[in-house]
Amino acid sequence: MKKPVILIMEDDQSQRKLITRMLKDFNCEVFSTSHGKAAIEVFLNMAHKNTLIDIVLLDQNIKGGMGGIETLKNLRDFGFQGKAIVVTGSPFSPAIIDFEKYGFDANLLKPFSKDDFKSVIGKFISL
Repeated sequence: MKKPVILIMEDDQSQRKLITRMLKDFNCEVFSTSHGKAAIEVFLNMAHKNTLIDIVLLDQNIKGGMGGIETLKNLRDFGFQGKAIVVTGSPFSPAIIDFEKYGFDANLLKPFSKDDFKSVIGKFISL
């Protein structure tokens, strides 16, 4: 069985490493970036190699860069058809409250436990 392919966009390096480690524990192939432009480049490079990304985890707020909402819009414009999860530490953020309006399939509020993370990811892949 093919490993699920997941792309993470998170500007906080420690958060990025933590999420990567959890996903690898769940037997996922993981690609990570720190901002939207890099996430789009990874997607386009992978699409060029006919490698599909199953899920993107996008931090809503990226310091000095393109955040999750704009990044997802660009990814969808370039043909991304997988699942998208918005991640943020802002509990009253419109993208958390009404994530589907912004094209996301699920939301994850930071800080989260491994069980919370597994519950959200498990909606889209077998764990």
